Amino acid sequence: HIATDGETYGHHHRYGDMGLAWALQQVEHGWNGTRLTNYAEFRARHPATWEVQIAEDSSWSCAHGTARWRDDCGCNGGRAGWNQRWRRPLRDTLDWLRDKVATALDHVGGLLFRDPWAARDAYISVVLERSAAARGRFLAEHAAHPLSVDERVRALSMMEMARHAMLMFTSCGWFFDELSGIETVQCLRYAARAAELLDGLGGTSIEPELIDRLSAASSNLEEEGDGRAVWLRHVASARVDAAKVCAHVAVRALVEPDEVAAGPVYGYDVELIEPHEHRSGRTRLVAGELRATSRQTEATTRLCFAGLHLGEQHVTGGVRPVPPRAEWQSVVGELTAAFRSADVFAATRVLDRHFPGHELSLSALLPGSRERLLAAVLGDAIGAAEAELGAAYDRHVPLIRWLVAHELPVPEVLHAIAEASLRRRVLANLAADPASFAQLRDHLHEAADVQVNLDTPEIALAATAGLRRLIERVVGADDALDASALDTLARAADIATRMRSAVDLWFAQNATWRLLERLPELRRRAAAGDADASHAAAHLERLARALQLAVR
Repeated sequence: HIATDGETYGHHHRYGDMGLAWALQQVEHGWNGTRLTNYAEFRARHPATWEVQIAEDSSWSCAHGTARWRDDCGCNGGRAGWNQRWRRPLRDTLDWLRDKVATALDHVGGLLFRDPWAARDAYISVVLERSAAARGRFLAEHAAHPLSVDERVRALSMMEMARHAMLMFTSCGWFFDELSGIETVQCLRYAARAAELLDGLGGTSIEPELIDRLSAASSNLEEEGDGRAVWLRHVASARVDAAKVCAHVAVRALVEPDEVAAGPVYGYDVELIEPHEHRSGRTRLVAGELRATSRQTEATTRLCFAGLHLGEQHVTGGVRPVPPRAEWQSVVGELTAAFRSADVFAATRVLDRHFPGHELSLSALLPGSRERLLAAVLGDAIGAAEAELGAAYDRHVPLIRWLVAHELPVPEVLHAIAEASLRRRVLANLAADPASFAQLRDHLHEAADVQVNLDTPEIALAATAGLRRLIERVVGADDALDASALDTLARAADIATRMRSAVDLWFAQNATWRLLERLPELRRRAAAGDADASHAAAHLERLARALQLAVR
């Protein structure tokens, strides 16, 4: 009998998942006559002989019952001078929002569903299968009558509202010490979505009162302020709605137009309709209509956009509701005429006039693709800067070596040049396919010679990815081992495991463990005189030892 928190395996204890997998495998193989079972089977075979009474309002992590999830009971992480008085107003605020959601589910939901609460419970089938077919089956079973398009959106919005009203009570939002902690902020973001969907049903917006109630909670950190400040800084700013998604796609259409057509973006399916594009040298004009449809509620938002990309970070334009077709065609025509006249300022004035207060810039890019797009847009500038930096390092490295050899301080500017240049070279090498770990070793030695520390988590992460790509080359399309690739991998693993910053070896170790199943056959062939098998076996054993795997 084992009863442990699932987070024990891999979260609290690294590689605990691997240890558990091994233990289960041993049981499955009949270790000491054991076998896997579950409580239902065990109880069926061995009926209960004792009765247990559960202690109500109790928990494993609070000596005060369940007060940890509503009051400043004293259970916390032990930070001196901190309190958890914020728990009570947070709980009261979310209880108030819960009741608002429940009222809406009773009244509005009763018009759309046979039993809105049964529908809420059954909605898990849609959560587990996010598809149009799953939504159709759910509504066919639970809708009170055949729904119109608008009613279908309202019904699905109600279910998402009810789902987020449950998510906002996630336990860890109260468990830890700080109102502005990521756990509590995430619960507030769930609450924000519930409130947003509730507002969408009509009536007076409840978010202002929600924020007023939340302002009674205070952070332990002076810079975070009260619940209102936490909401504005960490919750409201993180909201991603259809307008933000359309602005993101509009900027993408400006900076990489060949890549934008249609597709999923942050829970929306976005379609670019009737795009208009004109180019003049590095300058590009793009205008079009965007249709964003929520993949949860099926609500559709139509917006139009127009913008100029003048190169690098220079993006200007706007996003706004779609006007009547004739008016939109007039806007596009006016923009096109100004652009073709080679008067960028005239085109900018047209944008300002037709998109007042709806400015578009690179800041509209959403996390996830933002870094990649910025790297592409700023690629020329970054490349030029890196080349200049590398040339400066190559010019001054003899001086840096001389200073280090004579135990003299290296000026800050020279140290910064050396660190930045060597770091970029190492990351570029590890990003290559295949990555050269021999060059990595040389770069690390060179860094040591100039007193630069390249043994960093960033480079360890890149080494993890490089090691994975090398592993994928070991087995050919014919399922045969590539001895040369295996030799390279063994050398790379030896270097990676010697780095002070831990390289994640999970994938490499598991892949090598599977490769070791071939070792007996390789040894048999080697004993029969097969030189290739002998080399492959030797490289495989060396790889296993480098990854700290036992070889029998």
